[in-house]
Amino acid sequence: PSPMRFVEQARQQNPEVWIDIEKSFWWDVPTWLAVAKPDSIGIAHNHMHRSGVLDNEAWGKQRSIEQFPGPHGNGLWTQEIYYHILNCGIRIPPSAGSASGVLPNPVGYNRAYVHLGDKPFHRDNWFTALKSGRCFVTNGPLLRVRANQTHAGTILRLDETRKIDFEIHLTSNDPFAEVQVIFNGSVQHRIPCRDARDQTLHASMELRESGWFLVRAIADVEHTFRFASTAPWYVEGENNSKRISRSSVEFFLDWLESRILNIQQNVSDISQRDLVLGWHYQAREFFRALQRDANAD
Repeated sequence: PSPMRFVEQARQQNPEVWIDIEKSFWWDVPTWLAVAKPDSIGIAHNHMHRSGVLDNEAWGKQRSIEQFPGPHGNGLWTQEIYYHILNCGIRIPPSAGSASGVLPNPVGYNRAYVHLGDKPFHRDNWFTALKSGRCFVTNGPLLRVRANQTHAGTILRLDETRKIDFEIHLTSNDPFAEVQVIFNGSVQHRIPCRDARDQTLHASMELRESGWFLVRAIADVEHTFRFASTAPWYVEGENNSKRISRSSVEFFLDWLESRILNIQQNVSDISQRDLVLGWHYQAREFFRALQRDANAD
């Protein structure tokens, strides 16, 4: 059966159940995004190990080895897909997981931190903050960032805010050449790091269009993908409009067509095939609607 059946069953038992996409490259991710409306998505996942990487996408959408080579390739591909999701105007925070006991990771190697503010440490408060995107994920460095004195997850208005001032606190046992500001999927700003375990960095960025931005740091470690990334801040244009990238929407439409064709060719039971395909057809209509609403390249 389609994984969507389990989403239905889970929500029947508990309408407030938390739905997490464990990795961004699983083949059904476009359908889950469109139909399941998940709460979070894993970008610090269990293919990233303390002593190395699981250097493949298993039964997911394979990366281009030429474009994403080496031990960092899977991690960068994971983030590339996440950035396409955000470019579609879909707002979803990052999550993390280690598969300790199954894969060679200690408990909490890949982890998420959330900012609770003055709220007490409690499960409900923690998940509320994660849902709001007041978080960062990491498998090494601590990356605490404020943009115009706000935390990740904040929605900024383009007509009110043109300049973004960053205050970045980085703590790590590993060396870093730079911290990067990602804006609408591309590296917008590179902030040089010092040779120090604890450092505070400052930078500024001018906003020219709506969309989103986040801050990430990738360690100078060759054998594994050690990094930290904030959740995004969002920048809205006039009338609270979201930026929707046509090329990112088409990225997922192409993905869906490949998935639909694969199911048509490999599921012989017609009734089962039609049930499974129904979810993907819904997702295709969702992304076609986004394609019609696209307002950026």
